[in-house]
Amino acid sequence: MRAEETLQKMEDLYNETGSASLKPNHQCFVFCVDAWARSNQRGAAKSAERILKKMESLFLDSVDEAERMNNFAYNILTSLWAKTGDRGSSERIRDIIHRLTKMSDQTNNEGLAPDKFTYTSLMLALVNEKVPGNLEKCIAVLDQMEDFVERTGKEALVPDEMAYATIMNGYSHDGNVQMVESLIRRMKRKGITYTDIAYNILLNAIVKSKAHDVAERAEDVLRRMEQELADGNSDCRPSIISYITCIKAISRSHDPNKIKRALKIFETIVGRFKSGDENFRPSDRVLGSVLDVVAKSNEPHKVSMCLGLIDRMEKEYGVVPNRVAYNIVLSACAYHIDPSENEQLRREVLKTAISSFQLLSKDGSLGGPDSSSYRSLLLVVDSFIKDEGERMASMEDLWNKCCKDGQANQWVLQALFKVSGPHFWRLVGKDRRSAGIVKVQDLPPEWSRNANVKKGMMGSHHRQKKRRGAPRQREQRNWR
Repeated sequence: MRAEETLQKMEDLYNETGSASLKPNHQCFVFCVDAWARSNQRGAAKSAERILKKMESLFLDSVDEAERMNNFAYNILTSLWAKTGDRGSSERIRDIIHRLTKMSDQTNNEGLAPDKFTYTSLMLALVNEKVPGNLEKCIAVLDQMEDFVERTGKEALVPDEMAYATIMNGYSHDGNVQMVESLIRRMKRKGITYTDIAYNILLNAIVKSKAHDVAERAEDVLRRMEQELADGNSDCRPSIISYITCIKAISRSHDPNKIKRALKIFETIVGRFKSGDENFRPSDRVLGSVLDVVAKSNEPHKVSMCLGLIDRMEKEYGVVPNRVAYNIVLSACAYHIDPSENEQLRREVLKTAISSFQLLSKDGSLGGPDSSSYRSLLLVVDSFIKDEGERMASMEDLWNKCCKDGQANQWVLQALFKVSGPHFWRLVGKDRRSAGIVKVQDLPPEWSRNANVKKGMMGSHHRQKKRRGAPRQREQRNWR
């Protein structure tokens, strides 16, 4: 770490020359702690803690106001520990809080006392540890902060929206809408300023709640935000993130009119942009959210609708489709309604899937097909190529290319197992009688070197999918 090396050189030169201009002050140590925090290196938190302990030995008892320590570097360290997500990080932060309190009392230095940022880091560590019961501990920390303020009147520990948002994010991750709503009401009751951040967390909680009325709930939150804006709280103005999250909620719903609802919100975004609000410029995230709604619908022409949206966004707003967009198109093809009675639709969907995959393969800026691309195309091949020989040859070709690209993960394996039937064992190079259950970790590591490896397994207990259709003349496939 260059910052720490520089600090050591300053110390060495000061010891050699005695020059006061070379003597590191406590701010030099703070900069070094901050450098470790920004380094993203393994063990950065422990290295930063080592520097802090050295700083304490040099400056804790200083009476010089310029050398007087404060809690700034400690808040950098607690934030660093909180972000690691390591088990035990919350206990380390509790130790730091205890140390700060003790040093503040010993030196009569109020600037060393832990503040709302220190305690917010403690709550973030508890959330990130993902240990059962930790969210209840966060509530206890929040109670402790508010009780302390009531007893002492010290403003440094007054929780702000970020303190509440830290806990709300934990509950949001679990889809606990009730607790997020409760914390928003508590903020209002305590007179704490809140913004669209709180409502966006609530929207995320709704998305993850899996409630049957997820779309209605999300739209209701948008209406509440717009009402708050009308009532004078400009900080609660819905942002583009609010609208995108609402669209995401709509994609999770089973409403047959979900496309219409999503497009209405999309047009609101476009309208805000056209009225001059650059914060609402349509982006690839907006495109992806709307495409996802269409892809997950039962609309018989959803593939052509996806292509129309991509074309419109590129022509009107300069949004170039990325890999996510093409993967959603492939997913729309893979989960299309049964095309067996519509030969033209079958050919169109198959053609779109192949052309989307080829674009991913040929356009270097898209990053190439990933595991999701291969999984979807395997499912498309299974559903849309009727000739059994051609279907099997296409699957084998795709699987070999997937392994060559290092994109095999558990999702791809599950799709391969589903579509290849008894050929699965040969394709993965395993003996069916002895393999039983196959995990991606059982395969050569180079097959999954670039993949997002997911957990899961499959084996002979899975149900085989029935083949169908009479033999047809084979159509040549070129995945490149």
